[in-house]
Amino acid sequence: METIWAIWEKAITAGLGCRVSAGYGQSNKKAEGEQTICSFQLKGQGPSSQLLERDPEFRPNMFKAALRGHAMRIFGGLTNAATAEILTKQLFGGFSSDDPIVGLVAMRFRSEAEIKLDWHGSNNQQAPCYKVEGNVDWILNRPTLDPEIDYDLLKKLILKLMQFAMLFGGFGKSWRRIDHRLFFADNPDYERLIGCHWQWGDQSLRTSPISRPQNIPDFIKKIQEVARAWINSQGINIPTGTAGCREIWHPGQVQVWARIAEDRDDSLAINWLHKDYQNGKSIKQSSLTGKLNQIGRLWHRMYPVIVIKEKDEKKVLVRRPQFIEILTLFPDNSQTTADFLDFLRSRQQIDRSFRKV
Repeated sequence: METIWAIWEKAITAGLGCRVSAGYGQSNKKAEGEQTICSFQLKGQGPSSQLLERDPEFRPNMFKAALRGHAMRIFGGLTNAATAEILTKQLFGGFSSDDPIVGLVAMRFRSEAEIKLDWHGSNNQQAPCYKVEGNVDWILNRPTLDPEIDYDLLKKLILKLMQFAMLFGGFGKSWRRIDHRLFFADNPDYERLIGCHWQWGDQSLRTSPISRPQNIPDFIKKIQEVARAWINSQGINIPTGTAGCREIWHPGQVQVWARIAEDRDDSLAINWLHKDYQNGKSIKQSSLTGKLNQIGRLWHRMYPVIVIKEKDEKKVLVRRPQFIEILTLFPDNSQTTADFLDFLRSRQQIDRSFRKV
């Protein structure tokens, strides 16, 4: 009987069900022999999913979905679409023409505090939302090719993908937009539930490699270097070229513009998404910003600034009221996009405006 209960306990802590690797069916208790690659404490809020009964639900698979998407974007800038897809499946699992692929990593979300589920908006336009704080654990799901070298590269890659997700967007629904409840509260349009906002928890502040816009180019270079190193460790022949996907991370296909916003009321771009950025010129509901049933080509992020200070001969991490406001664009050939890029370029020398980084 003790043996049977031991088997049950091991099974339950490892997780039960078909979505275990995405954070479903797991307990907060660490399974016997489980190897945690890295763990991150996060705080976030945004639009929630709904159950069949239309009750709000927080779904932890948003973290795995975000990293899976970003891995495809990074790999897609380094090789062709088919190879980028194979590499992403090696990391997170998937299906092939032959057998299912078991991914290298699984994830678990642990929260000691109660997940807050609520409704936002007036009675006729209510939308479900969440507010949550907890730890995202990335777990080794199967052995790596090389127990030492490959595991170290895998850990670096997951770390960089998490930093990438936090720097340029967020997790879950509407991750390409900032949370209008925080950054657009003085405008009646904020009543609509748009965007999300994520920040590092106190235990993970040192995870942040960015404290000013000038740090962004080095970070992008580093994540590409780590991705190349991990790809090479997999023994896969990497064809030259890039994927034909819209949002691949390649110099010829993406632009990053950034500035320092003094506080959460200081966003410039939030206004451009809702009204003219210049007299008679707008990007609202265009191919660049998207509209109903059409995903746009622009990401907008307000990334909280964290700086390192010296205090009593010790390095101390300090949160500031400032944000790095980031616009990530994947330009198309439309005149609307061309005009908006001309507008950004013309303002680069104006103090506190966006600069291409």
